[in-house]
Amino acid sequence: MCGLKMFIKFIILLLALAYLIFCVVVYFKPQWFFYYPSHDVSDIENARKNGYPAEEVRYTSEDGTPLYGWYTKAQAGKPTIVFYHGNSFNIEKFFHKMRPLVHAGYGTFMAEYRGFGGIKGKITNDNLTADALAAIDYLHEQGIKNSDIVVYGMSLGSHMATNTAWVAAKTEPVAGVILEVPFDTLSNVIRAVFPLPMPLELIVRDRY
Repeated sequence: MCGLKMFIKFIILLLALAYLIFCVVVYFKPQWFFYYPSHDVSDIENARKNGYPAEEVRYTSEDGTPLYGWYTKAQAGKPTIVFYHGNSFNIEKFFHKMRPLVHAGYGTFMAEYRGFGGIKGKITNDNLTADALAAIDYLHEQGIKNSDIVVYGMSLGSHMATNTAWVAAKTEPVAGVILEVPFDTLSNVIRAVFPLPMPLELIVRDRY
């Protein structure tokens, strides 16, 4: 009986240690759990061959990180729709969403983030948020006002779209916001798919 109790205590201690290690890894390496980027550079020629006539444009984030995006100009009187993708793949995966918008005369801008699509840099809440704002700054440099911009966020990109609209509204509101499969907070998403009790408010630094 004593041996069984010792074995049970050992198992409990082992599980507790594994739990603690897991929490520490989540805190220091969220990129291992929450992001599934494609590191391949998006192939714009493939997009063009398949009906998305974009040009690749280069710009920088606030901290100087080089970024790129795919851009098509709007017809007169039409806004430009800025697309922010989710936590997986790269912009090449989603150009099919932009094709009907281009054919309807809208401008489009598919913004890429650092850590995705061959762009160097660390994927974090702050970095992706800054990269999303940089796309709007690029359009401003082309003479496009907020009133002619619609932000469109899919999944994780819904944070970027919502935050971008909020920041823009401090000077001039954007023309509209589109959210596809949005969420409220990353912690609540984790609770829904991983129902084990975890101190998420302490270990999840990327809140979105």
